[in-house]
Amino acid sequence: MLINIEKEKFMFLPLNQHIFKIMFEIKSNSLEPILKHYGVDQKNLYDLLWEEFNIPGMEIRIANTAFDFLIDCCENKRELEKTLKGEIKKNILLSSIFYTNVSPDAISTMDFNS
Repeated sequence: MLINIEKEKFMFLPLNQHIFKIMFEIKSNSLEPILKHYGVDQKNLYDLLWEEFNIPGMEIRIANTAFDFLIDCCENKRELEKTLKGEIKKNILLSSIFYTNVSPDAISTMDFNS
């Protein structure tokens, strides 16, 4: 169970497997473009995402945004890498750059335009 914490503070916390599992479940209705494009099932997608997100210092907001970027790129077939692993790594990098250089205090990309 998640503790009662402000969204702003929560999104800066380190990602753990429990939170990742919840994130994956929330996004599960949007996974079809990824599964179809890369020919993977949900279990393999979950395992590969967790493998790439399970690094020291991975914030919830970075993983969440990278996951959203992955879904968006597959839905729109935009600049996709040849492998799913490559696409995940690219989206982690883009998400990290956004939060480091463009909008360090944002909790999501939605905050950038506000």
